[in-house]
Amino acid sequence: NRRAFATTDECKVYQDLILITSSSGGVALIERYSKKCRFHATAKNAHSACLLPGDLVAVAASFGGDEVRFFNQAKSGAGVLPLMTVPLSGAHGVEWDDAGECLWALGTKELIKISIAGAKMIVRERFKLPTSGGHDLYWWDRKHLVLSVDHHCYLFSIDDRTFAGFAPL
Repeated sequence: NRRAFATTDECKVYQDLILITSSSGGVALIERYSKKCRFHATAKNAHSACLLPGDLVAVAASFGGDEVRFFNQAKSGAGVLPLMTVPLSGAHGVEWDDAGECLWALGTKELIKISIAGAKMIVRERFKLPTSGGHDLYWWDRKHLVLSVDHHCYLFSIDDRTFAGFAPL
């Protein structure tokens, strides 16, 4: 459905695949060269997505969705329901941590660490943001996430579990 992709919020490249989210409600995994759609689903105000082990896709559904949705790539379509959800107010960013085997998810007021336990997603830790307005979340290096909020950017240390101002910005 083209209307579900009227806007583009994020594109992430995974080798020959592109994972696209749209605040108009769509999420899709596209083969870069053939342009074939491997997976698509809907999530209200989809702002960010990432691939997880086990052919899962995590989608941050921000305002109006307020959750992280988890889909299986094998089940695709506009009417497909998520396998599970984790509530997160203003969910805006998701990044998989290979080393820590967990998902980091950014909401309006907190950063959460989610682990996969069998068929369940469990919130293991919650970190209150130094200032509100969590928006974008990306890897800076293997031990730090960089995130933006309403008026600042921060580095989050995976090892120390602390936020520090992001000097380059």
